[in-house]
Parts: sequence; C-alpha cells; structure tokens
Amino acid sequence: MLQDALEFIRHLDSHLVDLITKYGPWFYAILAGVIFAETAFVIFPFLPGDSLLFAVGLIAADERKGISIPGVFFLLVAAAVLGNIVNYWIGRFFGERLFNKPNSKIF
Repeated sequence: MLQDALEFIRHLDSHLVDLITKYGPWFYAILAGVIFAETAFVIFPFLPGDSLLFAVGLIAADERKGISIPGVFFLLVAAAVLGNIVNYWIGRFFGERLFNKPNSKIF
C-alpha cells in the first residue's frame, strides 16, 4: 500500500491524466477536495498539494487534455481559502481548550 502511494506521487502527472479521462468533470471535485483537506485539517499535511498544483498546471497548459485553466484556478483558490477558514475555526474552537490543559497528551 505504501509502495502504491509512493508510486502515485512519483508519477503524479501520468496518474492525473488517467484520473481526468476516468472521472471527467468529477476530477475538479477531487482536486478541490485534496486542496481543501490539506489546508483545512491539521492531520493531512502529507497530501501532495504543492506538487499536485504544479502537475495540474502543466496538464492544463496542454489544451488537448480538456482542463480549463480559469476554472481550475478559481476552484482551487476557493478550496484553499475555504480550507483556511475551516482550519481557523477548528483552531479557535479547540485551541483554548488544549492550551488550558498543559498536561494533555497533545503536548
């Protein structure tokens, strides 16, 4: 399983083309979900956000792949901003509770 994940990340560009052909318009939702999860939830910093953005940009530059550059841009900016807002509210809700218990297992 780890081997498959590493192989996916290592050859992200070819796998993205496969995802585009397999899922069509749902590909945008997958991209937005990954970017949202990486920015919104503290436990997902290992997701390939930066390399994913770079690979999607390269693929979108080729007009034959069928990805809209403005569509990807606005969708992923919205996903990142919403993820940042969710992360803020999670921190605001749990932050004081965690810092009031300095002997907690998180520290």
